[in-house]
Amino acid sequence: MSRSADFSLVEALRSPSFTPAVKEVPALFDLLGRQEANQDDALRDVERALLRVGPPALSAAMTLAETARPPLRARLCRLVGRGDLEGDPGLLRFVLSRLADEDPKTRRNAAIALGRVRPQSENQAPRPEIEAALCQAFQATDRVDHRRSLAASLGKIGSGPALALLRQVRTDDAELRRIAEQAVLTLERTLSREDAPSVLRLDAPLGTELSGLSVALRCREGLEGLLQAEVDEVLGTHAGARATGPGLVRARLVTPPARLFQSRLWLRLGFPLPEERLLPGEETVDAAVRALSSPQALAVLIGFTKGRPRFRLSFAQGGHRRAAVWRIARELGARRPEIINDPTGSLWEAVIRESATGVAIELCPRLPEDPRFVYRRRDVPAASHPTLAAALVRVAGVLPDDVVWDPFAGSGLELCERALRGPLRALHGSDLDPEALAAARENLSALSEVLGENRERAQATLSLGDARHFTPAERPTLILTNPPMGRRVARGGDLAGFLDAFLGHASRVLAPGGRLTWISPLPQRTKERALRAGLEVDHQQEVDMGGFPASIQLFRKRA
Repeated sequence: MSRSADFSLVEALRSPSFTPAVKEVPALFDLLGRQEANQDDALRDVERALLRVGPPALSAAMTLAETARPPLRARLCRLVGRGDLEGDPGLLRFVLSRLADEDPKTRRNAAIALGRVRPQSENQAPRPEIEAALCQAFQATDRVDHRRSLAASLGKIGSGPALALLRQVRTDDAELRRIAEQAVLTLERTLSREDAPSVLRLDAPLGTELSGLSVALRCREGLEGLLQAEVDEVLGTHAGARATGPGLVRARLVTPPARLFQSRLWLRLGFPLPEERLLPGEETVDAAVRALSSPQALAVLIGFTKGRPRFRLSFAQGGHRRAAVWRIARELGARRPEIINDPTGSLWEAVIRESATGVAIELCPRLPEDPRFVYRRRDVPAASHPTLAAALVRVAGVLPDDVVWDPFAGSGLELCERALRGPLRALHGSDLDPEALAAARENLSALSEVLGENRERAQATLSLGDARHFTPAERPTLILTNPPMGRRVARGGDLAGFLDAFLGHASRVLAPGGRLTWISPLPQRTKERALRAGLEVDHQQEVDMGGFPASIQLFRKRA
């Protein structure tokens, strides 16, 4: 590889894509040794370049480390530790040997690197010799800083021996004590996954402690009224469903919660616990522990879980809050060992909402897949969310002789949701994007499996066509669609003119007495255009589209 006369290795290192030649590796090692300890960015640039060279650089680094003095030796160990320790036995042997290095920084970098080795399976240490070496190093040293690094790595990759060792840690050093306690919690929950696998059982019969339990259903803002009506249909009016805030409907649980999956408009299901008020001198953590260890929390977690309940913690206001999470996990583990905080294998999420006076927690089941939308096999950019498509269908209503046309079919979710709701005569979809039609075809095919003996409802005619000009083979009685908004309009950027043109064409195509249900980003303008086109306004409601408002509109063509 030839370099230009004005080539500067130091300047080239600033580019993340720079790949040095093998002959430049010695110069890079020289730079690695000459950087000051506080020049983290420069050190990272050199390491990144050497890693891009690959095995030749790592092999040379191991050879050089035999004679290199600190701080270069520690940096070479960190470089090798970022290689593929799981796949390259030579790299692993080198890092293991550095656990006994006389240089403290080298030992620390070796311990940290070993803690990053990927496990061979979810519940198993990567290799027994790694755990054994870390345990041996921990027992052989009295240096607190080295023990901190070793304990942290054992918490990440250890198993039974590491757990037994860390449980015995007694120290006056607060930081080592904290790291050891976190490592013990991590290992306990990791090892317990294999011992006691758990599954949700939301179809479990309601005992006396669960009957009448409050359930919270969260939806897009603007859909609260529709969701409340839907919950009344699913649970019955005696469940007392009511909208209690933006995007929130609450009800009393009168049947197993699995029944609520017959409702298609909610985004998240949860069981709110009573608010815990902050006592004088208390912090959020104290109130959160009290709430999660309450009889009601235990009733939910144990009543709807087969096996040991596992949960993860999150804060509604955002942020990781690691110190608070670890403290809650530690104190709750001491109070309620029958439940376990486990962010990796959790079936539940405990969402913490803080206020000036207290803490409110909602326990939300975490499903690997929403059973309501299993037909959603493929998606396209800016496609509808299925709950929004379901809302359009509910507003439009269901007639058994409907000929449905979605002129902006996208991935076909509006067509799928309409087919799920009841009988119809025909489905038609059109779009300008062949990839979108392919996604719609795949989703409709998956829907036919869901519908079983009613699979003919999922049979649709899908066509390439511009919504302003295309006409389906049958005159539609229902136009059901979520049109392009903003950046989705690649037609010169005239969104208002585009929607005007579509409404004019739709009013001509639609059968007398037919309905047009859609979401408009310009509701006042499209309402006026629809009236001029001979359509009547039957319904209009604002809905949050994930950062901007739009309106669900239902127009009807005069008979």
